[in-house]
Amino acid sequence: MNKTLLILIAFIFGLTASIALLAGSEGHDDDDYYETRDDRDEHDDDEHDEHGSWLRGFFGSAEAAGFGAWRHDPASATYGSECGGCHIAYPPDMLPAAAWHQLMLNLDDHFGDNAELDDAATAEIDAFLTRYSDQRPVASGPVRITQTRWFRAQHHEIPVRMVTNNPGVQDFSRCDACHTRAGQGSFNEHDVRIPGYGRWDD
Repeated sequence: MNKTLLILIAFIFGLTASIALLAGSEGHDDDDYYETRDDRDEHDDDEHDEHGSWLRGFFGSAEAAGFGAWRHDPASATYGSECGGCHIAYPPDMLPAAAWHQLMLNLDDHFGDNAELDDAATAEIDAFLTRYSDQRPVASGPVRITQTRWFRAQHHEIPVRMVTNNPGVQDFSRCDACHTRAGQGSFNEHDVRIPGYGRWDD
């Protein structure tokens, strides 16, 4: 019985690894997009991030792939009401802890708006975001999700006119404008519907 279980677990891990390798082998012809070698090298560094996102899409939802555990944390209610009241409550693993902490320290100038909270709510949300943040070692990085390498790697094929010049979207930060299941934590590319353009298929 134990041997059968071990074989089954090994098979599942092997299948998952094979899927990730297949995703990486498909690739894209990026030579026409990247203007400098530095840009191309930066994109190559993003391959790991792209595979992770692809696997999320394969399983159909963040919950199914083992992501989204933060939604079951009691503090997610505070996060959802305080932060999700103005914009989508971004999944905490979209930024490393240091970036979230920096954001929480500067709520009085939150991208041009005053989003200050009382001390208790600030501490609760800061701790919550740290618990479920992107745990990969990151020396430094942007606090804007749309400026992170993994985000740009995932969206580089989408023409800017479809977003910034689109009254139904206006900004890449409005994930829920195009990702129809963003509210459930799923960013599967098959669920993307760009207002005015319909289903996105790259």
